[in-house]
Amino acid sequence: MKTLLSCCLIVLLASASASTADDATVALERATTALAQFNYDVPRKDFTKARDGLPPGSEGWQQATFGLATCKQQLMPIEAESIAWAVTLFTDLVERCPDSRFTPRAYLNLGRIAELRDYRGDQPDVDTARKHYRTVMTRWPVDSIAGEAAFRLGSSHLATMLPKEFEIGVKVLTDWLSAHPQDPLAAGMWQYLGDCWFQQKDNFSEAYACYQQADAIGLQWRSREHLVWWRMARIAELHIKDNDAAIRYYTKICTDAQTSGKAFEAQIRLSLLGAPIPDLTAFASYTGPRPKLPAPGTLP
Repeated sequence: MKTLLSCCLIVLLASASASTADDATVALERATTALAQFNYDVPRKDFTKARDGLPPGSEGWQQATFGLATCKQQLMPIEAESIAWAVTLFTDLVERCPDSRFTPRAYLNLGRIAELRDYRGDQPDVDTARKHYRTVMTRWPVDSIAGEAAFRLGSSHLATMLPKEFEIGVKVLTDWLSAHPQDPLAAGMWQYLGDCWFQQKDNFSEAYACYQQADAIGLQWRSREHLVWWRMARIAELHIKDNDAAIRYYTKICTDAQTSGKAFEAQIRLSLLGAPIPDLTAFASYTGPRPKLPAPGTLP
């Protein structure tokens, strides 16, 4: 009789355990779907249920932990308690499951939390942030996330606008780009470097060289490329005195960014430089008055 009761108890416990795991799996799927829709509030309970109901360290537990930490990090309004929870969860994940597919992103998120001022009274810890970024770069050097970490690391120095930090930031990014010229974020890194040389140092030749690299790869600033091309044209014309380059980028605005708001200005500059002026075919149906272009080659 005792043996029979013991067997029944084992069966009941096993059934309950299986039911708990099933419920946790369903909760995890439901929470993941909500998170994919950028909902950070609703999925928290389901991620918690999944994390509590799945074996610690399992793939599902890892996913639930990462999901719950992400919700805590992103939920608005941002509060100190939520950020502390996010740090605890991300840290638990990276320490318990160092080889998880979620671990690189968890390190990167820990870096962003440390670097940014998330709420009133929050004190950034840039040294800790940089340590996390370097961890991603060294442990996952061939993954695309390593480039993002390098970008974050370089910008953490450049954003200080301090001379020594500027040198370090430029070196971080140029070293990475030299070793990883095809990085998915390469164009963005080159453009950011160009912005830093332009805005922080008034170094027009360095800025122009960086913008050239970005443009050669393909600017990541889709639909707003004209802003970079316009800056490049103005630098070429006014600072490095390369009218051929200026004409090339003014022309590019007229042909590839006609509705950008800079096309007519580019036509004016082309006329003043005595260069051919492309028609703005995007406005071919417009029959109203058009501003007159200056006489060709009348640049002062």
